Parts: sequence; structure tokens; C-alpha cells
Amino acid sequence: DHGLDQVLEVDADGASSIWLGPHVSPNGTAFTADGDALWIATTYATVQPVWRVPVQEGAAGAPQVVTEFGSGDVGDGVALGASGALYVAQNIGGRVDRVDPDGTVTTISSEAAWAASLAFGEGVGWDRCSVYVTSLFSGDVFRVEVGEVGQPPLR
Repeated sequence: DHGLDQVLEVDADGASSIWLGPHVSPNGTAFTADGDALWIATTYATVQPVWRVPVQEGAAGAPQVVTEFGSGDVGDGVALGASGALYVAQNIGGRVDRVDPDGTVTTISSEAAWAASLAFGEGVGWDRCSVYVTSLFSGDVFRVEVGEVGQPPLR
């Protein structure tokens, strides 16, 4: 909840509790396939860090900054590629950025106006090596080829 500066855990009965906090303006989140880490894109902060939070036995460890974006960016939705790279939708810049596990950042697209949520293609008719990006202020959905398949979604 970026309004409360906390990451909440919701149990099967719908009850929520603080899993990580306070944490400055968490927004897009994605667990690694093995569940050993949670990636967090930050929004509404002076500097927009991307965090990696180690997870042990379901508990959050100490968050680690992997990279930081400038104040003109607003990290929103995220998706993990099979390589471990994190794809981040940047609202204001209209970009999709790739963040490698070592913190290297590569802009994949700068043509996704008001990029918000994103997900890898799944199922019939969807390109598995692309992320599909929604626009915050329109009904547009952009397809951005990234050259790898997504990590299997956790459901």
C-alpha cells in the first residue's frame, strides 16, 4: 500500500497484517519463482528505488536497493523475466525499463504512454516474449518485445 508505506500480507480469510514497513511508497511487487525474494518498485518518493527484499520462511529480511530512478519517474507495475530481470513500467516517462539482478538498467521502450501495470503474455494469441503494458490514463495496451519469456506466474 503506497499510501500507508507498507507491504501488507493478506491471509486466506482476507485478514491483512504488515509484512514489511514502514517502507517508502511501495507499488509494483513480484516474488521470484522460488519465493526467496520480493522485488518492489517505488512510487511517489523523491528518488525511486527498486528494492530486493530477501525472504526466509515467509518473513521479510532487510530490503536492499538494487537501483534508483530519478524524481521524474514513477515506478508502477513490475514483471519478472525467466532470466531474473525485472521489467518496470515508468508512468511519467512512458517507459519500460529492464533492471538486471546486478542493478544494470536498460530502457526497453519509451513509447508506452503513462505505463502502469504490465504482465508477460500467456495463453493462445499472446506473445510469451513480450510484456503487455496498460496505460494509466487511457484504454491503451502496448505490446513491448523483451526477448525472453516471463517467470511462471505465482497463483
